[in-house]
Amino acid sequence: ISLGDSPKEYFWYQNWIQQLVKEYELEDHITFLGWQSNPYNYMNACDVVVLPSIKEETLNTPDRQEEVVGSEGFPTVILEAMYLGKAVVATNVAGVPEQITHEEQGLLIEASKPKAIEQSIIRLLHDEKLRDCLGKNAQHKAKTQFSGSSYATGLQKIYENLS
Repeated sequence: ISLGDSPKEYFWYQNWIQQLVKEYELEDHITFLGWQSNPYNYMNACDVVVLPSIKEETLNTPDRQEEVVGSEGFPTVILEAMYLGKAVVATNVAGVPEQITHEEQGLLIEASKPKAIEQSIIRLLHDEKLRDCLGKNAQHKAKTQFSGSSYATGLQKIYENLS
């Protein structure tokens, strides 16, 4: 399942990927659902949540080549997956390492390394014990470090240190 949409300037790339899925007859294995206002039922049905963000790279298709720069900050999709107790495979960009520690709450992969992402997904799909452990650790971290109350407590400490 692929949730979400590309920024408008990269729709051409998203369309190309969808064409590749058809060309390689993968429609029974990959479903593009686009943006969803409530993605949690889909995420909850997944064994692994993957966020393959980029820092910067060149996107190549038969018709086009374009330099792109990633725009990830502190991705909420990872926090959502963590709250649901899902193992995460994500690229090591922006705020992701603050959310996920490699081999503790998920697997962090260097950006622009699709083979490493593939291997990590396969590893988690074949190792239920590791997948469950990472998911439980992720859920614990989300609830203890990224909850509304922990945010408020941290903000209060910042203000107390200013005075």
